[in-house]
This record gives sequence, C-alpha cells and structure tokens, in this order.
Amino acid sequence: MRGIERSVRLFATYGTAVVVLLIALLTCVGLMRGRFGLALRAMKDSPLAAEAMGVSVRRTQTYVLLIAAAVGGAAGACYYMVTLQVSPTAGFSMNWMAIILFAVIIGGIGTLEGPIVGVEVYFLLRETMGNIGSLYFIILGLLAIGVTLFVPGGAWGLLKSVIGIDLLPILQKMREAGQGT
Repeated sequence: MRGIERSVRLFATYGTAVVVLLIALLTCVGLMRGRFGLALRAMKDSPLAAEAMGVSVRRTQTYVLLIAAAVGGAAGACYYMVTLQVSPTAGFSMNWMAIILFAVIIGGIGTLEGPIVGVEVYFLLRETMGNIGSLYFIILGLLAIGVTLFVPGGAWGLLKSVIGIDLLPILQKMREAGQGT
C-alpha cells in the first residue's frame, strides 16, 4: 500500500469502509429480524429460559462471535490501510475503547443507528474542539454523563422522536392483528 498515492489510498480505504459498514448493517438487520434475532433477544433476557424454549445458547453465541470477528477484522483491515503500520499500540489503545464507549453512549444504546450517529457527533466535536487541550476530554466526559442522565435514548433516540422513522428496524412487526394487542 505504500507505493499507492495517498489520495487514491484514502479514497479506496473510505470506500472499503463504507462497503464494510453497509454489509455489517444489512447483516445485522437481516439476522435480527429473523429467528436468530429472536434467539438473541431471548438469550439477553434469560439464557436459561431461552435454552428451555429450544434455543441452542452455545451455538448462537458461537455464531455471534464469528460474525463479530469477521466484521471487526474487515474494519481493522480498513483502518490499517490508512495507518500502514500494524502494531499492538496502534490497534489496542485505550483511546479506541473510550471512543467506542463515547460514540455508543452519545448515539444511543441498543440501536443500530445510535453508534453511527454517535461517531458522527464524536468526529464533529473532535474537529471543532480538538485544539483546546485536555479541556476537550472533560467536555466529552460531561456530555456523556449528561446524555446518560437526561437523554437515555441518546442522540438517535432524540432524532428518531423528531423525525418519527426507524431507519433500520430490527424488531419483527406483528403479522396479523390477532397475534397480540
């Protein structure tokens, strides 16, 4: 990758990242709307009850691990196309964990759209306030605490209540009016 011009490499990297994101989102929506998603929700509530209802908890956990590893590996490959250096300190920094947690909390926990909105908010804040030093991190922390206390649905929950649309619906819709109230 070093022999490829930087502008071409960045375009290819971001294009690849968009493709990975779309594949990951479509995979999540497809899986969560089917039997697999139902099994995951049952396991979240009570693994023992899910097992009693016929869900193979170990097999479902293995599938989740394999899917997450594949998507995470593809995303990591996109990242290393930009950095051109593979080292443990670059890939396993505590900064990554802080950014991920911040994006999920700010965007909205429990949705597919929330972390995407959270990453956008994070990058917007980083670009506008990144030059104010360590005060920037204090502001990010206070913002995360404020969102947790006052807007538990996160930025996506707030935006969803305004626009009234669920872009990536993962819950199964009632098929007939007689199947529930």
